[in-house]
Amino acid sequence: TYEYFKNKDGTLCAEAISHYNHIIKYAKRYHLKNTLTAVKLAVYLHNGQYRDGGQPYIIHPLEATNYLILLNVKNPIHSMNINRFHDNKTAWEKTKQDLDILLSTTILHDVAEECQKKLPKKGAELETKYKLHPDIFRFVNILTKHKEKPDYTLDGYFREIGMYWQTSIAKIADRVSN
Repeated sequence: TYEYFKNKDGTLCAEAISHYNHIIKYAKRYHLKNTLTAVKLAVYLHNGQYRDGGQPYIIHPLEATNYLILLNVKNPIHSMNINRFHDNKTAWEKTKQDLDILLSTTILHDVAEECQKKLPKKGAELETKYKLHPDIFRFVNILTKHKEKPDYTLDGYFREIGMYWQTSIAKIADRVSN
C-alpha cells in the first residue's frame, strides 16, 4: 500500500502514511464502511498525481479528512442528532451514517475534477461501480466546479455548497488543508 505514498522524488511521504493510517484506524473503530472504501479508492484514483511541492496529491484529501477526525466532528453531529431524534440509540446510528458520508465526501472531494481519466462517468462510478452511499456522489458533485456548464458562476458554486452542512464542512476542511 505504501507504494502509493511516494513523493515525486521517489521517497516515502511519512505524513501521508500517518494520515492514511489514522483514518483507517478511526473508520474501523466506528465501522464506517463507506469511509474505508473511499480512502482506499482516493489513494488509487490520485495515484501518480503530485502537489506543487512534490508530495503525492493524496496528502491533501487525507489531511482535510484527518482534520475533521482530529476536531472530533462526530460530537456536534451526535448532538444535532440527539436534538432531532431524542433517542440515543437512533441518534448514534444516524451519527455514524452522517459521519461516514461526511468523511467519505471529504476524502473524495477532488476526484471528479482531478481523476477524469479513471472516472469517465464524472464520478457517478462512486455510486454505481464502487457502491458508496448515493449522498457521497451527490456531495462530491456539489463540491466539483463545473466550469464547462454555461450557467456556472463561482457565486452559484458557493451558494450550492452552503445549502448542506456536509458540503460546507467538507469545503472548510478542504480550504484549511490548502
